[in-house]
Amino acid sequence: MADAEARTFPVRNPRTGQVEFDLAVTPPGEIAAKAERLRANQRVWAAMPLDARLHVMRRWLGEVAKRKDDIAEADAADTGGCHTSYLQGFITMGNIGGWIEDAEAALARASFHGFSRSMPQVEVRSQLVPYPLVGVISHTA
Repeated sequence: MADAEARTFPVRNPRTGQVEFDLAVTPPGEIAAKAERLRANQRVWAAMPLDARLHVMRRWLGEVAKRKDDIAEADAADTGGCHTSYLQGFITMGNIGGWIEDAEAALARASFHGFSRSMPQVEVRSQLVPYPLVGVISHTA
């Protein structure tokens, strides 16, 4: 349970059960401000042409590549994993690389403009709309 006065949350090693560090709890107002900033950035991202977004993703892939060993260590520490955790950096790089490689074709496949096969008098046009900002709170006892 979080310490309400100190505004921290103890993080335990899943292998030993020992508290390794205390995570600072972000105040609700700060979360709301960050969420608003992220929502504004989503509009900027959505307005960018595909090649510009792919450029950003390639930079992201480069940063992940630089930190793949740190990612593996963090995954092992956070999940109690062993051998498979040390593949996580490479798995993450493969996922990002796959998204980059498939983006143009995937978006082309998802786009449609034409007439319905079942109702030829109805014109159909796909509209790709990104998911809005979501938050995930996860905790294991």
